[in-house]
Amino acid sequence: MGALTGHPSALGLKFRPTYSLGVDNRQEVREFLTTRRARLTPEQAGLPVVGTRRVPGLRRSEVATIAGLSVEYYARLERGQIAGASTGVLDALARALQLDETERAHLLDLARAADGIPTSGRPRRRTPSKAASRPSLQWALEAITDGVAFVRDSHQNLLATNILGRAFYSPVIGDGGRTPNLARFQFLDSAARDFYPDWELFAEMCVGIMRTEAGRDPHDRALQDLVGELSTQSDVFRRLWADHNVRTHGAGTKRFHHPFVGELTLAYEELAITAEPGLVLMVYTAEPGSPSAERLHLLASWTAPPKRAAEAQSTQPTSGAEGTLMKITRSSIDTAKGPGDWFTGDVYIDSVAAAPPPSRVTANLVHFMPGARTHWHRHPLSQTVFVTEGIGLCQRRGGPIEIIRPGDRVLFEADEEHWHGAAGNRLMVHLAINEGDDQHDVVHWLEPVTDQAYAAAPPLHD
Repeated sequence: MGALTGHPSALGLKFRPTYSLGVDNRQEVREFLTTRRARLTPEQAGLPVVGTRRVPGLRRSEVATIAGLSVEYYARLERGQIAGASTGVLDALARALQLDETERAHLLDLARAADGIPTSGRPRRRTPSKAASRPSLQWALEAITDGVAFVRDSHQNLLATNILGRAFYSPVIGDGGRTPNLARFQFLDSAARDFYPDWELFAEMCVGIMRTEAGRDPHDRALQDLVGELSTQSDVFRRLWADHNVRTHGAGTKRFHHPFVGELTLAYEELAITAEPGLVLMVYTAEPGSPSAERLHLLASWTAPPKRAAEAQSTQPTSGAEGTLMKITRSSIDTAKGPGDWFTGDVYIDSVAAAPPPSRVTANLVHFMPGARTHWHRHPLSQTVFVTEGIGLCQRRGGPIEIIRPGDRVLFEADEEHWHGAAGNRLMVHLAINEGDDQHDVVHWLEPVTDQAYAAAPPLHD
């Protein structure tokens, strides 16, 4: 698991910010307090509404009264003169403005910065890329096999992933370039709107996390550069940044739409890496037994490493149709999407193995998304299907639709017309072994299976 590289920015240029986060701490304090005051109504604060109010939110005098401060002192604080404010004053202000824990911590960070105490007293950070390359951290990532795991720094750089994480974040990682960055992907890559069904929510979360980090270390030049770049290229980022909303990740649920396996609803947990201040370990998992768990498992099956050479060499030769020994060789063909004149719905094919000439026996791992199926077809010699995951359907011409499950083996005789695929709300994966030779094609494709015929499948009883 080496260093990750991913998409460059849209123009391939390095941007300097149009303003600096750390230069004017007073402006940061002023804008944070005024935006918090503007969002709080008298009703929310338990105050009577008297007369016409020309601006939204509470008046300065009302905040001062609730916090137990003089109007003059609160006005000084809101002008950004927060240096020297005691913890008691800041706590009273947080209660008056009804700040949540993340906002209160942000206010304290801004006050520490004004007092000349950067980074909230945290230990000095190592270079993130060096920290993420620590062998034991890589081993920990790779030990997580049923979930997406990755290491992120305070600049939203995706520093390291496990194997499943690399496949999951393939739209972010891309084919090369700079270190993949979740914020750049969110705001500068059009693919993000497909990958994140709740794009607006993700955008708010991303900016809120960056705002929190900016408060912790207002002199972080790399973060300043990133904010400047995104502000220059994204109107949405610039608007959200001006809102001064802050948040931490913690735990929750997110929706994704992966280009290979479709929609995923995943729970996430953010864990601080205490040995590497500033880095966090994120883990995404799916509810056991859910459709998302099946899809995530399917994605994991595509990314599983091949057998070691020693294991492959120990495999016994397979007997061919006429009893001659046939050595199976590993195929080098990449995963391919099934063509529309063979399948209805989304189907992906991995060529697993093939017999050397003159035989044309092939073994393919076929992944059917929910509702996907083959067209009617026949094999001049034969086909054997082994179901490995999910729940599927199959039908012979003139016969009923049958339900097939993991462990089932279905033999289709020579020239027997049939179809097979996934159940309506389930994934299905099977290993298809097809026979052919120089005198016979492997398969002849016929007409599609209509939606009406497919809907006649028997109900599933799990």
